[in-house]
Amino acid sequence: MSTVRPFPPTLAPFVKDELWSQGSSVALKGCSQATTDREECEILKGLLEVRGLHTLGDLQILIVEDFEPFSTHLCGILGSLGFTNVVQARDGEQAVELARELQPGLILLDLGLPKLGGLEVARQVRTVSPQSQILIVSSETSEEIVEAAMAAGARGYVFKYCARTHVAVALRAILNGETFVSPRSN
Repeated sequence: MSTVRPFPPTLAPFVKDELWSQGSSVALKGCSQATTDREECEILKGLLEVRGLHTLGDLQILIVEDFEPFSTHLCGILGSLGFTNVVQARDGEQAVELARELQPGLILLDLGLPKLGGLEVARQVRTVSPQSQILIVSSETSEEIVEAAMAAGARGYVFKYCARTHVAVALRAILNGETFVSPRSN
């Protein structure tokens, strides 16, 4: 029997125990611990094959981030994992339009966006591109915001300060039909 990390009970429905158990191969003690990109890449490739995709490049990803340096950082993370089919939007309205037009498999979405906030973008994407999986990548760490994002249709929530180590784990969970929420640092 594994020991499960403490997590706020209101978020428990969104978190799979195996992601938090200390004995798990994907357990994280904090943002500083990460598996190698190569290991995560192999895990992700297997999950994509189950979905009928042949390479990581077959999955179209939409990054919605208005701060260009962080958007570049996310592209770098995705590129290191083997994802090559990446499109970017700089505001909420553009994000909804691109989601409608492209029907991406995955959307990495910031909450603090110009023109249309991230929570509203998530709600609208659920209508215009219902098959798109949403991963929130935000600096907002309050439990209330995380709950609202998950209720709006997100399948995962990664804190920006943990993006380098948590994006791959979150993608693995989402592609496996699970959810992921970054643990708060103590």
